[in-house]
Amino acid sequence: MSVQSSFTYDVYLSFRGEDTRFGFTSNLFAALKQRSIHTFTDDALLLKEENISQSLFRAIEESRIFIIIFSPNYASSKWCLEELTTILEYYEEGKKKNWGKVLPIFYDVDPSDVRNGRGSYGEALDKHEEMFKDDLEKVDKWRFALRNAANFSGFHFQRRDGNEYKFIESIVKEVFRMISRVSSLHVAGYPVGLESRVDKVNSLLNLGSDDLVQMVGIWGIGGIGKTTIARAVCNSISHLFEGLCFLNDVRQNSMKYGLVHLQETVLSEICGDVNKIKSVNQGIPIIKQKLHRKKVLLVLDDVDNLKQLQVIAGASDWFGPGSRIIVTTRDKHFLVSHAIERIYEADALSEKESLDLLSWNAFKTDKVDPCFVDILKRALTFASGLPLALQVVGSYLFGRSINQWISALDHYERVPDKHIQTVLKISYDSLEEEEKSVFLDIACFFNGHKLEDVKDILLARYGVSAKYSIEELIEKSLIKIDDGLVTLHNLIQDMGREIVRQESPYEPGKRSRLWLPKDVVCVLEKNSGSSTIESLFLDFPKDEVNSHGPKGKEVYWDGQALKRMQNLKILVIKSGCFNKGPTHLPNSLKVLKWRGYPSASLPNDFHPKKLAILELPASCVVVTEPIQTFRSLKYMNLNYCELITHIPDVSGLPNLETLSFRDCVNLSEIHVSVGFLDKLKILDAGHCKKLMAFPPIRLISLEQFYISHCSTLESFPEILGKMENLTELRIIGSPIQELPFSIQNLNRLRKLELQICGTVQLPSSIAMFSQLGLMCVSRCEGLWLTKQDIGEEWDTKSSKTERLILSYCNISDDFLPIGLTLFANVKDLDLSGNHFTILHACIKECHFLRNLKLNDCVLIREITVMPCKLETLSAKRCKSLKYMDLTGECHSLRELTLDDCIYLREIKGVLSNLDHFSAKNCTLLTSQCASMLVNQEMIEAGNKMFSLPGSNIPDWFAHRTSGESISFWFRNKFPAISLCLVIGQEDELPISVKFSPKVLINGNELSGGNQKVYKFRIATDHILLFDARMLSFEDNGDTELSDYEWNHVVVSYEDLITDNGVPIRVVAKYSGIHVFKQTSGLEDIQFTNPRKTFINANLGPNSMAEPPQRETSESLSNNEVYATLKENDPPVIHGCSVDEDADLDAVSCEEESSSNTEGSDSDDPFDLINRKLCVSWKKIISSGSSSGDANLRSISEAINALELLMVKDLSEVSSDPAAHSKLHQLLDLLGASSHPKVTVEMKEAIVEFKRKAFLLFQQFQSTVESVKTLKDFEKHLTRIKQETVEGKSRRKDLKNSIKRVSLGIKAENSSKKELESEIAVLRKQLATKERDLEQFVVNLKNQEETLSTYSTSYASLNEQAQSLLKQADDLLAVSSGIKDEGEAAEVEQSRLRWTWSIDLTGQLNQMKKNILGF
Repeated sequence: MSVQSSFTYDVYLSFRGEDTRFGFTSNLFAALKQRSIHTFTDDALLLKEENISQSLFRAIEESRIFIIIFSPNYASSKWCLEELTTILEYYEEGKKKNWGKVLPIFYDVDPSDVRNGRGSYGEALDKHEEMFKDDLEKVDKWRFALRNAANFSGFHFQRRDGNEYKFIESIVKEVFRMISRVSSLHVAGYPVGLESRVDKVNSLLNLGSDDLVQMVGIWGIGGIGKTTIARAVCNSISHLFEGLCFLNDVRQNSMKYGLVHLQETVLSEICGDVNKIKSVNQGIPIIKQKLHRKKVLLVLDDVDNLKQLQVIAGASDWFGPGSRIIVTTRDKHFLVSHAIERIYEADALSEKESLDLLSWNAFKTDKVDPCFVDILKRALTFASGLPLALQVVGSYLFGRSINQWISALDHYERVPDKHIQTVLKISYDSLEEEEKSVFLDIACFFNGHKLEDVKDILLARYGVSAKYSIEELIEKSLIKIDDGLVTLHNLIQDMGREIVRQESPYEPGKRSRLWLPKDVVCVLEKNSGSSTIESLFLDFPKDEVNSHGPKGKEVYWDGQALKRMQNLKILVIKSGCFNKGPTHLPNSLKVLKWRGYPSASLPNDFHPKKLAILELPASCVVVTEPIQTFRSLKYMNLNYCELITHIPDVSGLPNLETLSFRDCVNLSEIHVSVGFLDKLKILDAGHCKKLMAFPPIRLISLEQFYISHCSTLESFPEILGKMENLTELRIIGSPIQELPFSIQNLNRLRKLELQICGTVQLPSSIAMFSQLGLMCVSRCEGLWLTKQDIGEEWDTKSSKTERLILSYCNISDDFLPIGLTLFANVKDLDLSGNHFTILHACIKECHFLRNLKLNDCVLIREITVMPCKLETLSAKRCKSLKYMDLTGECHSLRELTLDDCIYLREIKGVLSNLDHFSAKNCTLLTSQCASMLVNQEMIEAGNKMFSLPGSNIPDWFAHRTSGESISFWFRNKFPAISLCLVIGQEDELPISVKFSPKVLINGNELSGGNQKVYKFRIATDHILLFDARMLSFEDNGDTELSDYEWNHVVVSYEDLITDNGVPIRVVAKYSGIHVFKQTSGLEDIQFTNPRKTFINANLGPNSMAEPPQRETSESLSNNEVYATLKENDPPVIHGCSVDEDADLDAVSCEEESSSNTEGSDSDDPFDLINRKLCVSWKKIISSGSSSGDANLRSISEAINALELLMVKDLSEVSSDPAAHSKLHQLLDLLGASSHPKVTVEMKEAIVEFKRKAFLLFQQFQSTVESVKTLKDFEKHLTRIKQETVEGKSRRKDLKNSIKRVSLGIKAENSSKKELESEIAVLRKQLATKERDLEQFVVNLKNQEETLSTYSTSYASLNEQAQSLLKQADDLLAVSSGIKDEGEAAEVEQSRLRWTWSIDLTGQLNQMKKNILGF
């Protein structure tokens, strides 16, 4: 689509020259010319042409308005009608693109006569129909064009009662008004990418609804092309409205001239009013009064104030039905506030569109010099799809060299272009102060960052108001949220960074924000910072980080640089290797994120009161003292800190919401205060390999708790109170052995997962979760119930869990009776990979169970019980399973999967409502069981898919072929059928095949949405049997089907080959189709090509051949014959004229009446043709001979007789001398004709035809014997093939039977060997026990002897003991006297010690005093 069209002519006049050329049309042409309206009218040369000439067609294309002057004789001119048709076709093509307007003038004619083809117009059309009776379609087009043209609003004039001068004046006035409305607005010098954008806006305008007023907004950043799109939209739809106003640059004009001026402009352009409006409030009712009945198109461009909308387009009821109002703005909030719901967000140009626009501006052509390709890519990257930037850069670079291009782009990337900067900065200037600060933060630091991370930092920096600032920036198109990321257009980012750079162009240390690594390093190393700096980010490019090792580029500083930044609020260091840690950190900090912090601790004088985020991952920090000074802290991240061994007291962090010490590999202790942080929402202790215990917790706000992969953590923490916000708990790789009873305090838990967690004990309180929907315990070493909970109390509890996974946990038979009772309400149960031997009868108590998985339960031997409502059962790879009993109440089972149950022999009671059954590699299934599974009655229930071992297609499949492809023909509805495929290899090696069915109807492949995929890993032949309706292609195929003709269907299979897979064509042996007779008529499906061409031998009055009405030859009457043709070959039958058919009918009737006694009831349909042919050619010959020359009637009859002869098969004609004679005479008759139409060339063609026909007879006869021999050979070969196939089938059956028996013997031998092995082991154990018994007897004898010796010794010792006792008594008797003497001696010693220490010491002191005087 070309959004803007150029016009050479304002008006194109279509008229009947003989009616109005020298009168009305001439006067109208002069009046239009006087008003400078450029008008096209044909000249005398064009009148002589019979068809629309190229020059006229071009003139129509280049005209804005078409004036059609309908005069009395207008319709009598086929030239005028052709011209009118072309005009309307062009109008229809371009009416949505504002390419033209039609204005009919009914000059001295009634519009209804033109519209309905009456009066002179009806007479003219009748004459045209008579003249063009062989091309009535042309006349119908003219009639349609007249009716459509008469329906346009126009002018009606009768010469007898009107003033022609005033009539022409009113026409010229209307034309002038129309021209002013359809004049196109200038869109762009090089409009690129507008078509799709205009279409999107037009779809929002909902132009088809004329009963409502629609307001649409076009929203986007400055320079994105909003005004250009609005102009293009206006040009494309303005012709649909009564009034139009494009109010350009509302922002600037309202500032310069005021809102009253804008109101006056709207009224002037739409209504032509020039009245002055005194105030805005006066203008509002005037606009409503003037426009509320008009269908208008109003465009308000670049609105930046809600007041502008309120006073110009305050509400929908200000305008007439069908009106459309378009508003372009940079601020989405204005649109939302004005209740404009339909908003188009203008997007950047694509790479191709950008290249086109840049090329047109830089080279003035779309052809690019190859030397400029690389530099163009750089320019495209700079502009990032912004049309304004592409135009500015391209225009500046026009005519410059590559070196000049490089220099200019270097400058643009360093210092943005002033014009671009000015346009983009308009949105920035309209922001509030805090919004500006938030924008500058995002532009400098956060382009491409996660929205949640950005919000966290900005909320810490500005508080709650940051949320509203972000929303405002989005509405003003300064930022976008794309897939959870904050994004800015590159030029908007440059604009924001340039604003910061201009704060101090030459001294980075005096700017408010630092983000360039070179500026940051310079300020830190030179201590050139200042109090102006509010935010500092250091993040080296990845290539620099990688080139300097894992810690990044080194920074050499003295640690003092941050002391000068007293107003620093945000400090983020993501990479860089510092030679030392900071000696000072500003207390003004609100965000401190330092990866690889180089010191063991924070500075002693660091006491920030408003620090909200502290992240020191992979740092050297060692936390030893209680953390008490950061009371505003909300986020603390100490991940990957290898030196941390314990988490200290954190009770001084009452506002902490996130605490993470993931991957602290040496952490072994956590202070109890961690469990009592009331506002904590996220607690992450994952991968702490030395953590052995977790303190009790009562975290009422906790939402996420991670303790996975703590390889020494064996106990789950006690939960001391209700924790209602934790809804999911997932523990992987931590050897949790027991869940405490207090886990019931997680009463809102919805999902519990324990994987690879050692041996797990479940408490009875697990049943108390009212909202636990999923419980998964998988790949644990064992699963037990807490011992004290095992008892009668389990019977009174039942969990509400609906989905339960207890897989690969070594569950034994003892667990199931209690465990299944505990989870009796389960709907989906997975017990795969466990060690129970039977499926316990308590499974029947799970009344709601729908899906059950028992995969890899290698010890289970039989399945004899089943819940009554079970729908799916999967028991793959259950290698001990031998027997299944599906009898009973399990009538809901729809899907049963038993793949690789290699010892499964019998399935009892297979249900008829089973839809999906798979028993791949179950080679020991009995033939009786297999037959029961694939019985005809069960399959015809519909929508079945069965796969199981087998080599033959079931006998009740009517149609079979070899290979993977099978075809059939059907008519009317697609038949209900089942398909069967036999898969295997002759060498019976294991194969892997993956494929999906492919259906072609009449050569068109049909797709069915969800593609069915079948996979087989097998070592023996298998059967795949499925209902064709499962392919879900019928809705797709209905449009391809013919209701009355045969449709050819080919079903094949498409490979989806994976590693080590084989193509399906290699392993597909046989295919089969079975038709469901109760739902599909057999007469509507065939397995051989049923297409026949039926020929009516009773040459009726209208045609020689009729279409087939019945299928079988038994239902044909004597007047119907058919001949088999090759598929898609057209019948060699040609129609006759009505007169010719009538005469042949007469001949036919004579023949029938004269041959009744000769047996007209012949069953050979060609006898009828022969009889008619005989009469026809005899009559022709006699007519020709009697007259001596054939007239035109005779020639026609001869040709018809030849056609009858040609209908006969070549094999019959070539062997019939009579037919040769007939053909010879007919051709001679035609060749001898002297009729003018039988020219010399025609006679030569007849001679050539005759030569070829008899040569063809000879050649055909020479091949007859060979063809006969070939057919006999083919019959013989077919019989041999059939016998071979039957022999192979019998051989295969026998081979499979042998194999089944062999496998059975192998299984029995395997069991025998196992028993023999067990007996041998038992015998060895018995021999060992016998030897142990003999040794035990010997030892017993030795022990008896030892006992006897001990007994003798005991007697001797007893005597000695008696003697010693006697001596002891004697000693005791003597000792009493000794005791008395000893006690008396001790008393005497005490007295003497007292005398020594008291008396003598006292006497010595007295002597000392007396002698020495002291």
